[in-house]
Amino acid sequence: MDQISSTRRRPCALAPAVILLLVLCLLAGGAQAATDPMDTAANATIEPTPVQVPAAKVLAPYSGIHTVPGQVQAEDYDLGGEGIAYHDTTPGNEGGVYRQDDVDIETAGGITDIGWIRSGEWLAYTVNTTTPQTVVLRLSAANPDATIKRVTISTNGTTAGTIDLRPTGSFNTFLIHDSTPFSLPAGATTVRLLFDGIARVNLDYLDFELPATQEPTPVPTPTPELLISTPGLHTLGGDLSADGIGVLITSSDVILDGMGHSIVGTSANGSIGVYATSLATPTSSGPITNVTVRNLSVRHWDEGIQVGEASETVVEEVVAEQNRIGLSYGPQGGITHDHVVRNSVLRENTNLGLDLSYPAGGFAVERCSITGNSVGINADMVRSSERTTNHLADCDVSENAGDGLTSKDGSFVVVQNCTFRANGGNGLEFEHGGAEIVGNHIEENAGDGVHASDRGGSNIHGNWITGNGRGIVVGGDWGSRVRNNYLNNTNNGFFGAVEAGMMNYEKTGGANIVGGPYLGGNFWASPNGTGFSETHPDADHDGICDVPYVVNAEDGVTDFLPLAPSPGTPVIAPAPYTQHLVPGRIEAEDYDLGGEEIAYHDTTPGNTGGAYRQDDVDIETTGGITYVGGIQDGEWLIYTLNVPEGGAYLMTARVATPNEGLMARISVNSETMFALIRFPETGSFTTYTTVEAKYIYLPAGNTTVRLTFQGDGLNLDWIAFSPQDIVTPTPKPLVAVPGGAGTPSDTNADGKYDDVNGDGRSDFNDVVLFFNQMDWIAENEPVAGFDFSGNGQIDFNDVVWLFNNFDAPPVRTYNVTAVAIGPGTITPSGRISVPEGENVTFIMTHENAMPTPYSTQSGYGSGNLVLVDPAMTPTPFPEPEPGAPWVPNPSTFTPSYTLYDVRSDHTVYSSFYYVMIVA
Repeated sequence: MDQISSTRRRPCALAPAVILLLVLCLLAGGAQAATDPMDTAANATIEPTPVQVPAAKVLAPYSGIHTVPGQVQAEDYDLGGEGIAYHDTTPGNEGGVYRQDDVDIETAGGITDIGWIRSGEWLAYTVNTTTPQTVVLRLSAANPDATIKRVTISTNGTTAGTIDLRPTGSFNTFLIHDSTPFSLPAGATTVRLLFDGIARVNLDYLDFELPATQEPTPVPTPTPELLISTPGLHTLGGDLSADGIGVLITSSDVILDGMGHSIVGTSANGSIGVYATSLATPTSSGPITNVTVRNLSVRHWDEGIQVGEASETVVEEVVAEQNRIGLSYGPQGGITHDHVVRNSVLRENTNLGLDLSYPAGGFAVERCSITGNSVGINADMVRSSERTTNHLADCDVSENAGDGLTSKDGSFVVVQNCTFRANGGNGLEFEHGGAEIVGNHIEENAGDGVHASDRGGSNIHGNWITGNGRGIVVGGDWGSRVRNNYLNNTNNGFFGAVEAGMMNYEKTGGANIVGGPYLGGNFWASPNGTGFSETHPDADHDGICDVPYVVNAEDGVTDFLPLAPSPGTPVIAPAPYTQHLVPGRIEAEDYDLGGEEIAYHDTTPGNTGGAYRQDDVDIETTGGITYVGGIQDGEWLIYTLNVPEGGAYLMTARVATPNEGLMARISVNSETMFALIRFPETGSFTTYTTVEAKYIYLPAGNTTVRLTFQGDGLNLDWIAFSPQDIVTPTPKPLVAVPGGAGTPSDTNADGKYDDVNGDGRSDFNDVVLFFNQMDWIAENEPVAGFDFSGNGQIDFNDVVWLFNNFDAPPVRTYNVTAVAIGPGTITPSGRISVPEGENVTFIMTHENAMPTPYSTQSGYGSGNLVLVDPAMTPTPFPEPEPGAPWVPNPSTFTPSYTLYDVRSDHTVYSSFYYVMIVA
């Protein structure tokens, strides 16, 4: 069975003490280091004519003897050189990384591997077992060709087994390939891989495992409180408690929906709240697949949720709190893949919030809150899968006692749009493999904001890194890139010797992180205002300081294009504080960056609540809830949303207030929608309720939403947006008018039923019938089709229009239909082409656009068609004062416009103005 490989990257330092000890032992015993004459080190004696004798080449482990069972990186082949520890057919290391022998080592896609293997080459590894063992060697290798390639295994010079390398499709796609079982004696053994007759393979690592017959007897699984062993949807009917396993899932294709209930442990020792795993041995059956756990809480367990032998899993909308580990992935058998964790809270766990371990791989962690744990996230040698690149996005990883994120051996590939704040260790720690770290807020961590100095290889750009013990620490033998970041720490970090281009892009047009017109290096600030970028001139106002910034003179590290403040302020437009994906929930305190009158307006200086951020917005934390508090009349907040699909959305907000009559006006992309969300009195500032505003239209892309508050004394916890279907009113059917000859018809295709009596003609008989049946028509016919005057109702104006037009030639009329999708929103609007040389009338269809009223709670409304044309300037429709019902006034409601003598290629832009007043 093909499996995507995972690998652990360990420190690989030389072991001179081991070499020296072996050499001394050999010399003391008068032994030779090797039996091959070309590798012999003689017991040299001094002859009358001295002969220069080279030092002995000794076979020895590269980084200590490798224990079996266990894993060995391919590039950690033995010491000893050509003919002793390896045979390579070309001089030098063609990949140029890690070691200076002739073996060809490269780093690609975050994996260090041995490449350019040619026929006849071989590699030796010294391993150790305490007792004789029969093992299987699982080799992580890539074979880009369509043929199977066989590698021969020898132990202490004797052929022991083979491994067939199946096609993997490319040099960068690594799969696990199992050997035939072979025996190892007790003690140290030299295992050699011989590539006789094969070439074009890459090696990642060797994993020595016991075969299935030697697997230890599994510990019996405790009897769970609830066993799910069949596919389908399974729900909890109430809270559940147990002392061993709460829920055990052993079947594929399962959805466990907790329905908001809790699963509580009564004994923490080795207990698991929800455990998803196959009970079969890995050699007889693969993991279960397609398992979802959602909508529940787990607490007081050793591990709140554990995903074992299971692939293609989803954990969403769960709260895992007050366990030893909140959520863990750690299969004991085969590799599992493709795991999603989203919209979940992992908090106050005494060891880890989220634990990701080999051989699990392929993780998408999105929109999660991971706070108050001992360590937020630990990711240890997990690999991306073919389908899922390991990534962490839109998460809050804050206030953990240790590191926010520890990623080892290239585990996370992308960390994007997250907040790492006030962690007791480093915000992000990368060991043996880095990541793309982009768009994050890394603030107030006691250690380093980002630490990636040990074979880091990270791409750190577009981040706000402020108030940490140190900002960024990079260096080591894998260079990192640090560009377009805002750094404002007392110590902005350590930047070790690296390749050119580490600290800046080439000067390129495009907004940089502080709003300047060019991308370049980083913005170097200091809390006391004396940072390089803050104190050096930008005479040509290109947003880049006039002189380079020497970051580390000793190692030659320079930012050649340090950013300068943009004119006026470093941030001149609202920018997302963190990524807000819609649909989704936005914490109130995560309003945009930009400052007063750009991202918010606050009537009092300073953050009176003193929590979370250092702007003037008042943020408090009470009872475990962080919120924007003490909101006053006239204050406002802006949030930039990422809206993949435009449309109508339901907006909800969680608020608390002891006051009555509070509300907020909603604006989208700086355009007032005349939509209001009302906040009822909840009894106190700590009693919260959820309120709604329906049919808020959000266009696709980056969209700003502004809330302008009316009234004093409101606490706002969060807002959220979810899709909402547009319900179009069902039009009334067209029926024959009493006294008419048949069903009314539209004789000139203008959307108006001028043939009222249904005889196929528009004449005086229609005027008479309409006059006699106005009340009946208003109650039984689609009003828009008989509202000839366009004033939104059936009245005598329509009689006059019908009398004046029944014998007139057809009039070119454009009937523009607008559909109301909620308070303050009418759609569509856009560009309309009109013909040349005619008089053209545009009429808004009033009935479909304006169902009045919506309900007894929503009051009354009015619609207005606005045509924007160079030849005319429409008067803005006045906004009525709130407080009383308001009925459209025909003298101010303008449903139509006429353009005269339209010229060639003329266009107008139509929009619809709508007012909703609540009674």
